[in-house]
This record gives sequence, structure tokens and C-alpha cells, in this order.
Amino acid sequence: MQASSPRPDDNEDHRLGAPLPGTDRKNVGRVRAHMEFWRALWRDPFLVGAVVPSSRFLGDAMIDGVDLSRGAIVEFGPGTGALTESLHRHMPDHSHYLGIEFNARFVELLRGKFPDLAFHHGSAEDFDRIAHEHDLPEISTIISGVPFASLPDEIEDGIIAALKRGMLPGTHFRIFQYAHSFYLPRSYRFREKMAEHFGEHTVDRVVVRNIPPAFVISWTQP
Repeated sequence: MQASSPRPDDNEDHRLGAPLPGTDRKNVGRVRAHMEFWRALWRDPFLVGAVVPSSRFLGDAMIDGVDLSRGAIVEFGPGTGALTESLHRHMPDHSHYLGIEFNARFVELLRGKFPDLAFHHGSAEDFDRIAHEHDLPEISTIISGVPFASLPDEIEDGIIAALKRGMLPGTHFRIFQYAHSFYLPRSYRFREKMAEHFGEHTVDRVVVRNIPPAFVISWTQP
């Protein structure tokens, strides 16, 4: 009997998610990241908080002026790694980095995409405990992609409480807020809550080459 031709899914190299011969692995990674982003957006749009991943222009703006050579860097909600790519390009080799991501599928994707960086599956509400578990040195910078404007109050308050516990004098906390939501009550209320503990924010950059445009906002622990 003549042997049947193997089906594509019989070949380990052609399984779903594996690059076909001649394909660029970096492009495959980007496609997979976008697929995971859209899957998460479909399941829970309020936790994703965006319609497309952040642009590299926003990623570069988020680290502009930040001394990445000092202390440890923590990223809240790295998602599919749009901001992480900018951090990865600019961090010195000796840098200490930890990404805290709530979505387990994103954590798996991030670990494959950035094998030299550390990622923890968990909530930014527990960031001080998680940082201790990973034995991080003094944290100098926290970059956040968390959509605070769409979070439930209890999660937002939990993250602010963790920041109060974990930020030392001089620690820099930076987020972005989309231009269309910057003046909405929830966005304003978050900035007011932060001001109670960390002083007034600064608007460091306005990034128009992003969908949608965004403000880059910072606080520094006094």
C-alpha cells in the first residue's frame, strides 16, 4: 500500500505558530503578538484598553529622559511587548528588568519574544511583593501600560497602594493616557488620587504618531 502524504499538522515544523521555511522569525513573532492582542481585546476590551498595540514612537517617548542604567526597571502590563521593545533596545546589558502581566497568554508570548528578560504572571496590585520575590535591587523606574481609565476602582486603588509601599524617594513612575480620554472623569480622578500621594504629575510628551494620540505622564516619589 502506498504511504499517504503527511498532512501539514503531521509535520512538527508546520504546526500552528511555527514559522514556515523561508519566513522571517521576527515577522512571525509580530504576527503572533497581534493575534494575541486581538484575541485579548475580543475577550475583555476594558482590561486591554486599546484598539491597536502602542506604536514605537510612543514606546520611545515612554523612556525618553529616563536613566535606564540606574537601579531596576519594572513594567506594569507589558501586553504583547510594544513598550518592552523600546526598553529592550535601550537598556544597558547589565540592567535589571521585570515585567508584571495579568494575561497568561501574553506572559508566554513575552517570554518567547524576550528570553533574556524576566516576566511574572500576576497583578500590579502585588508589585512590591513580586519585586521582592525576584530579588530586584532598588527600583528606579516603573513604566506602565495599564489602562487605568478603564480599571475597576478596587484594582486602581490596589495598584496605587502598592506604589505607595514599593516606591522609594526618587523612583520614577510613568504612564500614558490617550488624548481622547485625558479629560474624562475617570482619567482625571486617577491623576487626583496619584497627586494625593506623589504630588502633581508632569506631562512629558504628546505623541501624535500613535493610534490614538497619547500624553506621557510622570510622577516622582518625593
